[in-house]
Amino acid sequence: MKPSTLKAGMRVLLHPSLGLPGAFRATVIRRTPRTYGRHALTVVRVDEFAGLNGPGDNGDVHLSDYEVSRLLHPLEASA
Repeated sequence: MKPSTLKAGMRVLLHPSLGLPGAFRATVIRRTPRTYGRHALTVVRVDEFAGLNGPGDNGDVHLSDYEVSRLLHPLEASA
């Protein structure tokens, strides 16, 4: 999936990179484009990860463009 096609609120599948079976449903929270001296960053929220690091943990996962292109797949067709 191309990172530039991501929009806030878009539903995606997150395929783990360490060989875990299955995939997790996630929602794109925001995408920060690359600027001088900074890499592009995409934040997705995985409901299954919420609360793993304490009660204030929302389950947010920060991904680089490289990780987005390999780990994320669209869950629904864009209209």
